[in-house]
Amino acid sequence: MKNLKKPILIIFLCVIILLISYILIQPIIISLFPHIKEDYSGWKDVYLENLGTFKISEEWFVSQERFVVCITDKPIEEEHIIYLVGAILNYDTEEKNISPNDFLENVEYIGLVNSQVFSNGGMYGQNEYKINDEIAIKYFISFSTNEYGVLFIVWDDTIDEEMIRKIAISFKSN
Repeated sequence: MKNLKKPILIIFLCVIILLISYILIQPIIISLFPHIKEDYSGWKDVYLENLGTFKISEEWFVSQERFVVCITDKPIEEEHIIYLVGAILNYDTEEKNISPNDFLENVEYIGLVNSQVFSNGGMYGQNEYKINDEIAIKYFISFSTNEYGVLFIVWDDTIDEEMIRKIAISFKSN
C-alpha cells in the first residue's frame, strides 16, 4: 500500500503545479496574444491586398477604390453612414505620404493624443484634427507590415473604444 501512495501523491502535486502555472501564465499569454480571448461571433473577415485581414461587424460594408477604403452601414451606392475611412500606404512608392486627410475635405491632422500598439501590427488610439475649422479628437485604427500600412479614421463617434480595440487586435498580416 505504501508503494501506491507515493505515485498518487506525485501525480496530485504535478496537477496542482500545472494548475498554478496555468493561472499565473494565462494573463501573460493573453497580453501577448489578446485576440485569443475575444469573441468574434457576428464578425466577418476583411482582406486588404498586401496587408492582411481584420475583422468587422458582419453588418458593415467595405468598399475600396485604389488606396481609399470606406467601411459603412450600407453599400456605398446607397445613402450611408461612414464608420471608418482609411488610406492604404505603400512605404516603397511616392504615394507613401497619402493619408485620409488627403481625400477628406476640410480635415487637417494636428497631433497624436494617445495610442495602444499590439504585437500583431495593429494599433489604435486618438488623434486631434481640425475639421471644418473646429478641433475634434477622433479615434484611429492602423495596421502595418514592412511594406504596407493602412490608417483608418473612425469617423462615426458612436463606435466605442472597445469595438475599436477589437478591430485592431484582430489584424493578421499576410
